[in-house]
Parts: sequence; structure tokens; C-alpha cells
Amino acid sequence: MGDLAASGGYFVAMEANHIVAQPGTLTGSIGVYAGRFNLKEFWNHWFGVTFDGYETTDNAAFYSWLEDPSEVNQKRVDEFLDRVYDDFVTKAAAGRSMERDTLEPLARGRVWTGAAAKELGLVDSIGDMQVAIAELKNLIKAPDADVNLRVFPAPKTTFEILTEAFSQTAHAVETLHRGAQFVESVRAGREPGLLSMPIGLQIR
Repeated sequence: MGDLAASGGYFVAMEANHIVAQPGTLTGSIGVYAGRFNLKEFWNHWFGVTFDGYETTDNAAFYSWLEDPSEVNQKRVDEFLDRVYDDFVTKAAAGRSMERDTLEPLARGRVWTGAAAKELGLVDSIGDMQVAIAELKNLIKAPDADVNLRVFPAPKTTFEILTEAFSQTAHAVETLHRGAQFVESVRAGREPGLLSMPIGLQIR
């Protein structure tokens, strides 16, 4: 594991036959969380836009970003997160050949250095890529094997990097342009009986 192997990174590594980490690798973060924004007051405060709705079932506003979740829906989210956490901990314990009750105190979203993780049994060895390759050869019982490292995804060429950067910049400018037009149209709509040509902004 490199500089960072927490949460999803550790989830990928924890089933390995042998885990090698660097001394400072951020390791663990065995946990799960979720959240969402309530933007109702934001829209009202900054743009003078208010929202109203009519819900026919308890689940109608489950994914709404305009109100807090109901007690029923919050309970469902909590139960879902508990199941995901339990699954994560159980699989981590199985991958590390540890009892679940032994591993669980090391979870709870806690992050460890690679050195600390080695002491706790979350990783097997401390070292770099050469150590990992040596351990691989040992596992496959081929100490003299010629091992080639392939990086996925393949490194991008300079041309690909520049093309992607220009594309993202163009997309960001277009997004800002549309956002500015929307804000102006909302502000214009606050004036009763206003007759106006559509407002367009140019961002240079």
C-alpha cells in the first residue's frame, strides 16, 4: 500500500494473502458515513427562492435536498449504514484471520499509520514495492521469477493531460456561464410585472 490506503483502499487490500505498507501509509478507516445538504434556506437567503411540496408517502422526499429527513427515513439510513459497517468489519476480520470482536475496536473509522497497523495486525510487512514483489515471489514459490510491474490505469501522455485540462476548463467556464444566467433570471423574476430581454453574461 502506498501513501493512502484508508477505507476503500483498505477494503481492496484486506483480502490479500500478504499486505505490505509503508511506515507512514494511512491505513484502516474501517467505517462508513453518509450525509446530505439541506439547501432550502440557502436558496431563500441568497436568491429569494422558496420551495413548497406535497408528499403522498413517507418516502417521497427521501432524497430531497430541501428538507431534513423524517425520523422514519433517518432510521432507515442509520440501519443501512449499520449493515454496511458490520459487513466491512466482518470481511476485514476474515481477511486478516482475526476474530471480529478483536478487529472491531480497531475499526470505527480510525486511521493508523502503516507502522501502527503492522503492530495491530492490519498489515503484514513494512516496506516498499521491492518488498512487495519479493513477498509475491515467495508466495508463488518462484524466487527467480522475472516480475514486471504494470500500472493501471496506464500513465497519460503529456498531450492527453493537456487535452483533458483544456476540456475541464472549458466545461467549468460553461457551467459558470449557465449559473450566472440562472441567478440573473431568478433575480429578474423577483420584480413583479418586469418586462425584460433575456440577460446573457460573458465570462472571459
